[in-house]
Amino acid sequence: MTAATARTTLAIGRTAVATVEADRVWNDTGIDVEAGGSYRFVAEGRWLDLRSPGGPDGLDELTAIHRLLPWVRRRRDLPWFALLGATERRKRAAFLIGSDLTWLCAHGGPLLCFANDARLMYGNNSGSVALSITRIS
Repeated sequence: MTAATARTTLAIGRTAVATVEADRVWNDTGIDVEAGGSYRFVAEGRWLDLRSPGGPDGLDELTAIHRLLPWVRRRRDLPWFALLGATERRKRAAFLIGSDLTWLCAHGGPLLCFANDARLMYGNNSGSVALSITRIS
């Protein structure tokens, strides 16, 4: 395993692990993904949206605020507090990673990750997930 602390492009069959912090708007994993490459993501861990617990697949239960204000999360079409990834800093470029995903990269670049929360509310978040990234092809 390679720690994802410096810029790394994974060779086929290699794995790196990155920590994704819930209180960061963007987490740079240190991994550059290549267009046409296939990757497997496996995420484990727990994080909190204020006092609401969840994991890479999203919150365990939605609060009244989450149900009343679905449009304030960065990707309103994806679960609250789910682990998302992107290769550029645009919310529409973000895709759902969750706890397990095999993904074909269409646009290469740095792999950025975040918990799908309201853009201005990351200050009340805590916890992290460990994201394992394996290059398949």
